[in-house]
Amino acid sequence: MTVTFLCWHGPMQSPGSYRLNGLAANVGADFRRRAMPSSWMCLGLVMAVGAAFMAVQPGMQALAVLALAVLCHRAFRQPALVPLRRPGFAAMLLLAVSSALGVVAGLWVARGLAGLGGVIAVVQAAGYAARVSGFSVRLQAVVDSLEDAELLAVLPAEAAVEARRWMAGDERHAGRLAVVVPLAALHVAQRRCDVRVRGGRALLQG
Repeated sequence: MTVTFLCWHGPMQSPGSYRLNGLAANVGADFRRRAMPSSWMCLGLVMAVGAAFMAVQPGMQALAVLALAVLCHRAFRQPALVPLRRPGFAAMLLLAVSSALGVVAGLWVARGLAGLGGVIAVVQAAGYAARVSGFSVRLQAVVDSLEDAELLAVLPAEAAVEARRWMAGDERHAGRLAVVVPLAALHVAQRRCDVRVRGGRALLQG
């Protein structure tokens, strides 16, 4: 009688699952998380907008609008995605200077101009959040559509060799590839989305 022994070697990894863009599955989400202002910046913006609408003294109005101008200029990490960035900044500075120097006459006019600064800040913040979310979705859609050959073409030579080995089932360099491949995917995707992403490495790494 012949006895056949079956040895279990664990689950087989299908070749189709070794796709390089699978290592870049979180490029869009990472971009969105890193590009959005910090919680402290958001709190500062909310407080400055409230002060701009509620302040009565011209000096406080000017200070609130000036704080808004500075926060809006510094809080958003991807300037290309900020609506009315330069005109809005210039307008808020002009409103702050006008209020500080007492150029405008009348309490309600002064409060109206301070409120205008708040409206500009709200438009910039809301527009930026919407653009970042939309851009992150487009980035991820491009990354998901990338072929392995496209990613291999932009990887450094050594990383490309490691990537080919990983695609063949060698997972020794998976940790390194999990860093290099998303950066390469971001580089390709941002060119296709036609928007310049500043600080790609900082946006994808902690």
